[in-house]
Amino acid sequence: MSLLNTEALKQFLNTLMSEAIQLNQFYIKIPILTLEPFLNYVFKFTFENFHGIRGTAYYSFVASSNEAPVVKIDKTYPHVYYP
Repeated sequence: MSLLNTEALKQFLNTLMSEAIQLNQFYIKIPILTLEPFLNYVFKFTFENFHGIRGTAYYSFVASSNEAPVVKIDKTYPHVYYP
């Protein structure tokens, strides 16, 4: 289930971030098939320290293929078993 709609993807990731913050986690896990393969994604993180100084960090990556190999077994081919 890929989230092709940009706004839907933003909302989904915001929800993941909110849950991580509530659980005091410093990471999020993006489920398989959420991102479109071979697209460049840039995440912008804005944070504020206890002195009130704001900072920004960017993280960029390209999503890889989400295709899985398909294995077919030919029923007519003789099977070989090894002990």
